[in-house]
Amino acid sequence: MFGLITQLLPLFFGSSKNGRGIVDVVERFIPSAASIEEGEQKDKAANAESQASARAMKFRSHESWLDIIIDAWNRAMRPMITTGLVGIWFGWWAAPDLTDLNPFYIQMTMIVFTFWFGGRFVTKDIMPAVQTWRERKKKKEDSLLSDYETEDDYEN
Repeated sequence: MFGLITQLLPLFFGSSKNGRGIVDVVERFIPSAASIEEGEQKDKAANAESQASARAMKFRSHESWLDIIIDAWNRAMRPMITTGLVGIWFGWWAAPDLTDLNPFYIQMTMIVFTFWFGGRFVTKDIMPAVQTWRERKKKKEDSLLSDYETEDDYEN
């Protein structure tokens, strides 16, 4: 009977090439300290290799003064245009006469502004705005309803 059981065990639990079927299954689900240490060493080696690869692929910038000037110019364009637009909105300086401009350029400018401001609005500002609107609406409804008499106001 015991021989039959030992022949069926590899069928249920699998068998390895070295004949340690059950031991391999137990080792897989309850690893020994040596297996844990070996796995940690492999993880550390893989992380070190990944970091070295990332450092090797890092984009090198600012190798000359020209790179610094171009990078500064690229970073300054959006704030300068935004400041100009806000200045026109608040009347700090006069807006250009748009009737002299080609409608194509006006449309392209509107697309760029929509991208700059609309993207943030969609991704970050809509939900807080909706939540604030709901809270104010509820507060307004509560204050409007408080002006009307209810059944609780009548005492018999």
